[in-house]
Amino acid sequence: MGEKLDEGLLLDLIQKRRAGKFTGDELLWAADHPEVIRWAMAHPKEVEGLCERTLVTAKRELSPSEAYARELGFEVVEGEDVAPTLPSAADLEAVSFLEPEDSGVVTGKTLRARAKVKETNLGLMDLKVALADPKKIFVEKGVQCIVFAGTLLRSRGGDLYVACLYRNGDGWYLNFSRFAIAWLDDARLARCKSA
Repeated sequence: MGEKLDEGLLLDLIQKRRAGKFTGDELLWAADHPEVIRWAMAHPKEVEGLCERTLVTAKRELSPSEAYARELGFEVVEGEDVAPTLPSAADLEAVSFLEPEDSGVVTGKTLRARAKVKETNLGLMDLKVALADPKKIFVEKGVQCIVFAGTLLRSRGGDLYVACLYRNGDGWYLNFSRFAIAWLDDARLARCKSA
């Protein structure tokens, strides 16, 4: 694709197609159905073109994070390239994301920004490692949630989530939290002890 895929270009191409002004050399990157346009805008790397009014997508292999997210019913929005760093569940530690000025709460955007700075940007594949042996996860009492902020996910309904481990009695289980919630002091960011 030569030109950057953006809404203006899509609308221009759609108008040309409707007016019958294509030369044959031009490539239309989306059909004029609103859902297809939204999908194409959200997945510019996957769009190759349109043939006989059918959107053509690039064939590519999914990253391990994308494949795992799909198994769980999600799509990776950011962080498909976050390499796993956690050797085992015993190497997991939980680190606070709060600063003194936060008054005990932050937004999801702040949480993810701090995860990158504090070397706590563990993603979905690290969570999979932790889930393989959750009995070896030891964190301080009072921590109810360990957030793996390195991978941002989208549900089928379109909402954004991050994967978490939630405490259930003495054990941990997989759950997904809406990215837009207020993150409180009973949650921590996942980090590898050797980081």
